[in-house]
Parts: sequence; structure tokens; C-alpha cells
Amino acid sequence: MRIEEQDKVLENNKKRMIVSASAGSGKTHVLIEYICRLVCKKKVPIKKLLILTFTKAAATEMKDRLVKSLKEEKVDDFILKQIDDLSVSNISTIHSFCEYCLKKYANILRINENFDIADKN
Repeated sequence: MRIEEQDKVLENNKKRMIVSASAGSGKTHVLIEYICRLVCKKKVPIKKLLILTFTKAAATEMKDRLVKSLKEEKVDDFILKQIDDLSVSNISTIHSFCEYCLKKYANILRINENFDIADKN
């Protein structure tokens, strides 16, 4: 059963969105539905989305749920491509995304691209 706050997320037409709620509130379910609508109805390629979470487990779960949800849609060539692209999509932790950006732009930032994270836990 969806609640009013979840419907607000699903009806959002903005290009940027932050969803914050307590554990077990249905965030992942609503975000998966929102992303599926973008991909399936509006034909937004998964590679054009940046989806960040706090834990690796949550990022993995999100990718797994997205694959399942996309497969439940009317699958066409576009959807199949999106399912394939999920493995290289921008669904990750905030920390992983920041590390990626630092390495990608290391020369502009004038830092060594072979840096290492001091505490990976």
C-alpha cells in the first residue's frame, strides 16, 4: 500500500531528486518503480541516470530489483539494452561515485590517479 509521500516521488517530473526516509519505508520499491517508468515509458537510457545510495548492498539490491522489474515490462530491444547496460550503469555508493570522479579527472585536479582510499570500510 502506497502512501502520499511515495506518490509524490512517483509524480515528480524534476530532473533531480533526493529521497530520504527511514529503513523499511519503501524507498527502494518506490525508486525502482520511478526508474522503470523513466526507462520504459519515457525511454530514458539507464546510462543517463545517476543513482546513489549509502551502501554497496543497497546499490547491488537496486540493480537486482531493476533487472527483475524491467524484465516484467513489455520487453523490446530498448529494454533489453537497458538491462544489459545495468552492469555498467551509474548505480553505486556516493563514495564509489566520488572515487570514480576523482580518478577520471585526476589530471585536471592535479592529483595522482593511482591514489588509494585510506579506509575502505
